[in-house]
Amino acid sequence: MKPAATLLLAVLVLAACTQDPNVKKQRYLEKGIAYSNEGKHNEAIIQLKNAVQIDPKFAPALHALGRAYRAKTWYLDAIRELSRAVEIQPDNLEARQELGQAFLVIEAWDEVLKQADAIEQKDPGHMAALYLRGAALHGTGQSKEAHEVLTRVLALGQPTPELYKVNGDVLARLDRLEEAEKAYRT
Repeated sequence: MKPAATLLLAVLVLAACTQDPNVKKQRYLEKGIAYSNEGKHNEAIIQLKNAVQIDPKFAPALHALGRAYRAKTWYLDAIRELSRAVEIQPDNLEARQELGQAFLVIEAWDEVLKQADAIEQKDPGHMAALYLRGAALHGTGQSKEAHEVLTRVLALGQPTPELYKVNGDVLARLDRLEEAEKAYRT
């Protein structure tokens, strides 16, 4: 094959690849995730929406878009996109966890419990599921039950500031003020 023909073939292959919707949506996803990792959530949202425009059922982009919305504290938008991601990929426990956390913020306790149940069904004793359950129980006024669940989460290790805060709230509601103060300080 002549060099000019080889070059023309290479250009045509490259052009075809850049027009492939799967390639384009993947590039948008990668750019969106990179922007999110840099804290550039507005830019991430634009890239991720581009990916979703190409494929409305592209669960990784929906998940990343929901995460970007959460980072901006746009919880209703986050819930919409994370719900779509979970509908498409029901076994995506990370998306379910993030969806449950978004529901926590808006105090949709039943929805939080649904996500906790779904996570625990796939992975019994999952730390995030227990945390979500404990927080939701606390939100519904079941502080004693919440404390039991949160104690299990703390025993698993790797506690988060959010876990200590909720545990402190539960202990305060149970009039265990010294323990609550310790949890808040931790």
